Amino acid sequence: MAAPCKHPPSLWSLQAKLTASAFRRVELSIVLTRVAIDNFRCFVKFDHRLAGCELLLGGNGTGKSSLIDALVSLRQFAVFGADLLEKIFSQRTRWLDQPHMNFEIEPLIEGGHYR
Repeated sequence: MAAPCKHPPSLWSLQAKLTASAFRRVELSIVLTRVAIDNFRCFVKFDHRLAGCELLLGGNGTGKSSLIDALVSLRQFAVFGADLLEKIFSQRTRWLDQPHMNFEIEPLIEGGHYR
């Protein structure tokens, strides 16, 4: 049984625009509890519930970097919007002939679950 992670959840900094020239820094405690990916690179119907702290281990070509890239792509899509759709869709699973991709995350934000 793995020892629990002793590091606190990472704090994400957000800037909430108050006026045209003033910003306020907001820090949120965010922990991902579930990641689901379908039709992105090597992931087909991938669904994983995350523990508090996890380590990605595996041989070459097993999807470690693809998992990180999927999360980075989701973040970039949330920040930059539709401008990145072509880049993300170009990374569909090659051996599937399905036109759509699915991404789901379930974060625990300040004690509340979101999906």
